[in-house]
Amino acid sequence: MTRPLLAVYGLKWNPFTPDIPNDALWRPAEVEHFCWRVEQQVRDGGFALITGESGTGKSVTLRLLARHVAGMPDIAAGILTRPQSGIDDFYRELGEVFGITLKVHHRWSSFKELRAKWENHLATTLWRPLLLIDEAQEMTPAVLSELRLLTSTQLVVKVPSWMKNSTWKSSALLPDPGLEPMPPSALPDKSSDPWNRVLDALRTQLNPQSFQTWFGPVVFDGCDETVCALSVPNAFFQGYLSDNCSALLQSAISEVFGGARQIRISIRSTSSPASDSGPTPFDVLPACRLHAARPQDQWLIENLWMRDAVGILGGPPRAYKSWLALDIAVSVASGTPCLATFPVPRPGLVLLYAAEDSASSLRSRLESISRARHVSFDDLDVRVITADRLRLDQPDDQQRFQATVALHQPRIVILDPLVRIHGADENASNAVAALLGYFRALQRSTGTSILLTHHSRKHPSSGSGYSLRGSSDFYAWTDCFLSLERRRDQHQLVIEHRAAPASGPFRIELVVSADDGPYLLLHPNTPSCNAPPEPDRDVLPQNILDLLSKSTQPVTSETIQSRLRVRKQRLLETLRTLCKDGKVVRLAQGYLLKSTDSD
Repeated sequence: MTRPLLAVYGLKWNPFTPDIPNDALWRPAEVEHFCWRVEQQVRDGGFALITGESGTGKSVTLRLLARHVAGMPDIAAGILTRPQSGIDDFYRELGEVFGITLKVHHRWSSFKELRAKWENHLATTLWRPLLLIDEAQEMTPAVLSELRLLTSTQLVVKVPSWMKNSTWKSSALLPDPGLEPMPPSALPDKSSDPWNRVLDALRTQLNPQSFQTWFGPVVFDGCDETVCALSVPNAFFQGYLSDNCSALLQSAISEVFGGARQIRISIRSTSSPASDSGPTPFDVLPACRLHAARPQDQWLIENLWMRDAVGILGGPPRAYKSWLALDIAVSVASGTPCLATFPVPRPGLVLLYAAEDSASSLRSRLESISRARHVSFDDLDVRVITADRLRLDQPDDQQRFQATVALHQPRIVILDPLVRIHGADENASNAVAALLGYFRALQRSTGTSILLTHHSRKHPSSGSGYSLRGSSDFYAWTDCFLSLERRRDQHQLVIEHRAAPASGPFRIELVVSADDGPYLLLHPNTPSCNAPPEPDRDVLPQNILDLLSKSTQPVTSETIQSRLRVRKQRLLETLRTLCKDGKVVRLAQGYLLKSTDSD
């Protein structure tokens, strides 16, 4: 906005710039209340978080919070400007913020120096030091752990920490001396036991909760003239006590036993025979003892879907994916051949979730397919999940869904479509791997087959499996893959398996019977179930030659890729093949047909 335009609206500052002074920011009632709550929280301490989507005012709120606490003379506030630092740089910046030179190589000494500053400050005030950390989502887990340890004084955590997120940004308060320790008069008298007297001395230095957390699990193994032996449950306790409690332990032991001792902290052994040598190993079986499936038990639907398999039914919209999924459901539940072609040797219960069909539409489709198979719809054992919302990337829904599968024990679970049952990014391999890993674990733990319907890309440029929308892990995950494709005015079905030969393509059609209604029909003039698939002819080389024939000048690979809309890797491989075959010549300026004068 220009200055004349600002004057029209009575504005001094451009409201759309990020550098508006704090004094010019408007503080609505909600922000005022938030700052008041922070003011109260500072008294008690702890960590807190400001979170939200980008552009929702997190940074501005954090600025207003910083201004609010800056007006309170008893708060020592500092700002950490580089949250992505490693541990060494984190300590250096922390020391610079509060005027202390931290010796990173000798961390305990630096801690004592820093905490002494806090103790002197807190001796005359009721408030706490405050550290503001912006863009805290950039902090590494190691630095967050160090920050957690830094906020602990004598194993007591009583420190507010404010974190703001962009998905998250942060601020944190550094430590005070902690809660008041228990007075000696309140301690039990166990003077007859030396270790109990050590614990009594430690109680005077710690609050009850911290004492119970860290010294409750410690076991006293003995003490001689030189060594005091203790044992703890795991390496975390061992490292924490060694790094943060050695001075307290040494002081208490010297007081009780009359002199300094070397403190040896070991990890207690468990009843597991493998505990002495490390973690418990995984179960292993010789290959000859693995379960052997009989040939007749290999298939759930012969040549179409394998027993105990996970897989995907994929294709573009309106390609009959839902119709085929329901045809499979009716076939497995009734024991009738799927598409009137593929036998079902092991019929059983089917569990179905149809996210895009209304209840009446779903019933109509199932009834139509049942009539075409001459099956009683009332006796059809297809059980429909009626939940309005299912999110199988969330732990609560995952547990409920697993309990549902364990309760009904279906032969096959059909989820239609995949995109409606999760909120993860389908192009992010980590998110996809976690979701598919859940389905694989569910299949192995319950012994049921799982079928997901999924959409293909709008402009597929490779084989049917890699045409699925999202990560390539979808295709790699499948034991069985059914691909529905539209070729001109026809629909084709291609079948692939991980452990069996592929088959197809088969031409299928949605027919409407006056008596039965609509259902899918596999045409008999298409290949048999055992026939190998006919390879599709790659038209990319000819398309490249046609494009080059229309130009008298060299054409760059970028131009070819833009015109033909293909992946760069596939295009370059095809161009190399054409050059090797002598059909195309590569020049510095691009590519030409061999027949063109390229000298």
